[in-house]
Amino acid sequence: MTRLQRLALIIAIVFTARLVVPTHASAQGQGSSTPVTISIVGTSGPGAYTPNTAPVSTGTAVVWKNNDSRTHHIVLDDGSADLGNLQPGATSRAVTLNSSSPVTFHCTIHPSMVGSINGSAPPAASASQATSSYGYGETPDTGAQPEFPGIPPSQNKIEMQAGAYTVRLYGTLLLNTSRSSGGLIGQDVPLWTSPSAGNVTFPDGTVGHSRDTHDLIFTMRQSIVGLALNPANPGAGWSTSGRIETDFFGPRPVDTFVPQNRALNTPRLRVAYFQLEHKRTRIVFGQDKMILAPLDPISLSHVALPLGATAGDLWAWLPQIRIDVRPSIFVLQAGVLRPQFGDPRLETPPAAGTSLDTGASGLGERSTQPFYQGRVAVEPHVFGSKASIGIAGHMGRERIGVDRTLRSSAVAFDANVPFGHHLIARGEAFNGSNLIPFQGGIAQGAAVQAATPATAPPLAIQAIHSKGGWAEATVLPDSHGKNAVYIGLGSDRPKVSTLLPGSTRVENTFYWISYFRKLTDNVTAAVEWSQWHFHTITFTNGVAGPKGPDNKADVVNVSFAYQF
Repeated sequence: MTRLQRLALIIAIVFTARLVVPTHASAQGQGSSTPVTISIVGTSGPGAYTPNTAPVSTGTAVVWKNNDSRTHHIVLDDGSADLGNLQPGATSRAVTLNSSSPVTFHCTIHPSMVGSINGSAPPAASASQATSSYGYGETPDTGAQPEFPGIPPSQNKIEMQAGAYTVRLYGTLLLNTSRSSGGLIGQDVPLWTSPSAGNVTFPDGTVGHSRDTHDLIFTMRQSIVGLALNPANPGAGWSTSGRIETDFFGPRPVDTFVPQNRALNTPRLRVAYFQLEHKRTRIVFGQDKMILAPLDPISLSHVALPLGATAGDLWAWLPQIRIDVRPSIFVLQAGVLRPQFGDPRLETPPAAGTSLDTGASGLGERSTQPFYQGRVAVEPHVFGSKASIGIAGHMGRERIGVDRTLRSSAVAFDANVPFGHHLIARGEAFNGSNLIPFQGGIAQGAAVQAATPATAPPLAIQAIHSKGGWAEATVLPDSHGKNAVYIGLGSDRPKVSTLLPGSTRVENTFYWISYFRKLTDNVTAAVEWSQWHFHTITFTNGVAGPKGPDNKADVVNVSFAYQF
């Protein structure tokens, strides 16, 4: 027998065995006249189903009834049945069991919702299911849902019914400790390193290089707290939900008698919106993550602003009106947002301690045109989990003269794709100009060449073009959902030909690796190492070149988070 014949024989044997071995479940077959009903009552891990585990005899049919306010998508983990999307109040088609062996299932929309039939106890979520969460900017299918950095809690949520609504209190109490090997812009939330040419003058008059300056920081100001409101019993028409979330990353109080220990930060509004939903349509009113570039790297070192801000990750929370439509596996998003630039090269910052604008709110607002953003994405199910691949666009302008505006534009690609139960790939890439509203261009939006004297109008103003992005691999080494490793890199590189004297940042690149460990269902410890590379350029007689000061620094962050 030849090698090719032996291979053909093995394939035939395997195929025949697959045909004769019965599957656990079937949508056809002889079942009991009274099916067993498994009720979907929430999204809290194994507690999302009643009963769980469900005793079902061989030949008996099973149906899932969605008594929750959110859409769910139930699949059996052995691949024998996919019940599709179940809207609130809907009941699935019947599935008949062909065996009394235990069968597990989960919701692909909310992967931590795991259940069992004929099991001895509710199953534990796999690593990929337990770590699946609504990250910052990842929009849930229905309702206003909490967002958690890192590994979210699966149980013990703080929730109550108040009138016609379900109110959930959620948050993350976060202790960050970090040490750097050099000077950093951003300190406890690093943005880039201080150039090597920079010096640090100490109180005794001695001067040291910034690369030899090390800082040790402890802070709780990245802690967050929020409220999510959802209808307790959504009807067939439009339903209303909302969310408000704050952290403590606001400005420091000004008081001569308060020591400058930087521990008394004021609250800061992150998101605050309400939304109207009907079937596959959502209309959002309020402050939320922008449509462009909706993903962020997963980190506990950067929660007040994302890891990679100014280094490849575009981000912003902006007041907006947005519509999301989900026909089938597609997502269509479009909206108008507040045109907020705040470029210090063009605008005078508001006075410290003030809350009212005495002149113009900004040059973007003065253009009388909002930001226009849109996104198209596809969300197929890959390896039993939902993937997302999208492309988005942005357009805006700021008024810099009586008859002149400066345009802001961008195109961004985003992807979140699982590869089995132990690896998830996420990332974004962008190309655009005047992206300072989203900290793009290394927080450079417009290049301004000053005149002499400084009180004269500038000699030139032009938009800075930039491209960049970030990529992250999530490695899930076990099946218990208690460990996760994140590895990634990001970079932002403004185009040198669009820079002018005074705008000299040409590259901000960083690498990171972090390890998350769930100590309990609510407590996570994380260790993160990152290395930051920062490059500048000089100008000679208005011409770019040669290379300017640069630097690199290592940062180690140890975090402890209590999430509820």
